[in-house]
Amino acid sequence: MSPPTSPRWSARDRLVGAVVVTYLVLQLVVPAVMLFRPRPQRFGWQMFTNAPVLPNLVLHRTTGRRDTVDIDRYFAIRRPELAQGDLGLVGAHVCRVSRDVALVELRVRPDSAPRLHECP
Repeated sequence: MSPPTSPRWSARDRLVGAVVVTYLVLQLVVPAVMLFRPRPQRFGWQMFTNAPVLPNLVLHRTTGRRDTVDIDRYFAIRRPELAQGDLGLVGAHVCRVSRDVALVELRVRPDSAPRLHECP
């Protein structure tokens, strides 16, 4: 009786194994790295686990009055990861739908500089 021999992996088997292991490592490493970046991050496990910071929207009326309004009034469906690109459009939209607004002031974060949009 001959001693058992260990199975040898062909070059193709080793390549397939390397691809599978690389794929699995990427599935763990990429989200783990994203945990240490500002949230929410694409491809991170925390992508939808924290509440978004809602921008502050202040309308300066032609009468001189200032009103802080809920920004969600101007979005049909607002998703936090898409909102940054949409915020540039809010000022012009508010001017179109509210005739008595002279200036739209938008703060993305409480400590950020305001974005101002003058209405025509």
